[in-house]
Amino acid sequence: MNIKGDVEVKDLLPLGSVVSLKDAPVTVMITEYFVKRQSPNEKNNINSDLFEVRDYKGILWPEGDINPYFDITFNHEDIDTIFFTGYINEESVSFLNDIEEQFEKSKNEKVGQYE
Repeated sequence: MNIKGDVEVKDLLPLGSVVSLKDAPVTVMITEYFVKRQSPNEKNNINSDLFEVRDYKGILWPEGDINPYFDITFNHEDIDTIFFTGYINEESVSFLNDIEEQFEKSKNEKVGQYE
């Protein structure tokens, strides 16, 4: 992963971080964590209840949320370049530590329908 500046990032990035993805010609700003999405193998099966958990959801940068039906979900390993790292304080560090534990438990799991 390429990193702009002197920041070495191994864990989740804070909200507001701006990144490029390895296999997509877009720049994305991270807006959410721990996102469930329908498994790619099940997209054409409207009766499927299989979901997978992705690390992040983002919006196009600088355009923003221009289409409510277009989600960009991705995992940390999909990031190519970090252009900007979002704001970090004690509260955000504590929050990130808590949800990283949840990520480890659910990573690559098939998750049932939303409850």
